[in-house]
Amino acid sequence: MTEKPYRELVSSEDREAWLAARTAGIGASEAAAVLDLNPWDSPFALYARKRGEAPAIEDNENMKWGRRLEGTVASAFAEETGRTVWGGGVLLQSIEYPWLLATPDREQRDPSWDDDGLLEVKTTGLFDEWREDVPVYYQVQLQQQLLVKGKKKGSIACLIGGQRFVWADFDRHDGMCELLIEKGRVFWDRVQNGDPPDIDPSKATIEALRKMAETSNVVELPGVVAEWHHQRQALAAAEKEARASKEELDRLIAAAIGTASTGIMPDGVGAYIYKTRSRREHTVAAASWRELRFSAKGLK
Repeated sequence: MTEKPYRELVSSEDREAWLAARTAGIGASEAAAVLDLNPWDSPFALYARKRGEAPAIEDNENMKWGRRLEGTVASAFAEETGRTVWGGGVLLQSIEYPWLLATPDREQRDPSWDDDGLLEVKTTGLFDEWREDVPVYYQVQLQQQLLVKGKKKGSIACLIGGQRFVWADFDRHDGMCELLIEKGRVFWDRVQNGDPPDIDPSKATIEALRKMAETSNVVELPGVVAEWHHQRQALAAAEKEARASKEELDRLIAAAIGTASTGIMPDGVGAYIYKTRSRREHTVAAASWRELRFSAKGLK
C-alpha cells in the first residue's frame, strides 16, 4: 500500500478545533493570499492573522450559507457529471512540506480517470467573477489541495446567485505546485521569525493595520514607510509652495481688477469675475467676501 503524503489533523465539523489547527500552517484557501493573488486578502494581512497580531476573519452570513449549501452543491455536481462524490472535510497536513495544509470539501471518482480526484465546492453572488473562467484564487486553492493530498485531478463547482450552477475540471499543475511550495516556505519562515511582508496599499492590509492599532497605541513601522514619509513630505512642501504662489497671483489679478466686478483677459480667452458674495447666518456669523474665479466662457 502506497504511503500517504499527508497526515490527518482534525475534522472541519469541529470548527473550533479546525480553526485552531489551521494556525500550524497555510491553509489552501489562504494560498492565493501568499501569492498576492487574492483581491480580498494580502500577504501582510494573512501574516498578521497568523501571528495573532490581527484577529481572524469573522464568520459572516456568506460563509455560513456556503457551509449550509455545500452538500447541495456537491450533490448537484454528482448529478450533473454522473460521478461518485464522498467524504472530505478533514484538515490535512503535508508530511514533506508541513507548512502546507488543505481541507478538501469532497473526493470524487470518474471511471475514465486513473485515480480518484478532489472536489472544491463554492457558492457566490458575484456573477462577473465567473463570467470568463473560475477565479484564479480558487484555482490556486485547488492546486494546493491536490499537492497536499497527492492527487492529479480535481474540480471546482459553484452555485452562483442561487440559480446558476457551473463546474470545471483541472489537472494538477506542477509549476504552480512548485511555486506554492517555495513561496509558502518563505512566507511561513517570515511568520515564524516575526519578519512581516512589505506593507501594500490593499484594503485588506489597511484593515489589518487598523485592527492591529486597536490593540496597541504604539506600532513600530517597517522600513518602507520611511520612503513613503519622504515622498509625502516632498508632496506636502510642493503643495504648500504651489498654494502660496497661486494666492500671490490671485492678489495680483484682484489688484488689477480693482473695484470693478469683471476683468476681461487681453488675449480674449475669458474673464475673471470678482464679485461680492454673502452667506446667511446659521451656526456661524453672517459674512461677506469677494471671490475670485476664472471663467473660460468670458463674461458671466
